[in-house]
Amino acid sequence: EIDARINVLKQWVDAGAELGNHTFSHPSFKGASLAVYQDDVVRGDTVTKILMKQSGRQVRYFRHPFLDMGDTNELESSFEGFLAERGYRVAPVTVDTVDWMMLNAYNKARQTQSSEAIERVKAEYLQLAAQRLAFSEKMAGELFGRPIKQILLLHANELNAETFESLIQQMKSRGYRFITLEEALGDEAYRWPSKYTATSQWLRLWAESKGLNFTPPEPPESLR
Repeated sequence: EIDARINVLKQWVDAGAELGNHTFSHPSFKGASLAVYQDDVVRGDTVTKILMKQSGRQVRYFRHPFLDMGDTNELESSFEGFLAERGYRVAPVTVDTVDWMMLNAYNKARQTQSSEAIERVKAEYLQLAAQRLAFSEKMAGELFGRPIKQILLLHANELNAETFESLIQQMKSRGYRFITLEEALGDEAYRWPSKYTATSQWLRLWAESKGLNFTPPEPPESLR
């Protein structure tokens, strides 16, 4: 299994994708000690650094598991200082399709071997993704008075594998084109001052900084 997973990462690197650090064991930063969390980040370097070095590149980005940043601004600042020393920058998120939540419903539908149930979950997921994208656009407009360069979070799972082409076409039909994370972070929005909220879902962070309500659409109750 380890070899198979590393091979997938190598395929991404060979195709030009850039790997980042997401820790070794995917722990939440909530309630965790800084030393233990940092140790997991170091362990998370093991494979990604080797693969990126083989392609003549460096690992530049870190994303918090569960999008959980440090409990306090001081704790997060200390951690991000540690990241900076290792050449990392935090990779935030502004669009989250909660595919991980819908994956559970998708797997249950597959177990029933009902094509109708499977197609229903896929359709519900694509609808939710569209709703969440529209919500992120609306929030950006309220916060900045303009569209921003959105950063999309997707997981490599069976549900996205089955719906990927439809999902991407859906985004293109809304006028999106796909850019690098580096280009997205060049948007001035990502330097906007904010009151601290312990999340790397930055639309939530920005909204709560301004006292705005942040309630994105949720999956149907029956599919959670």
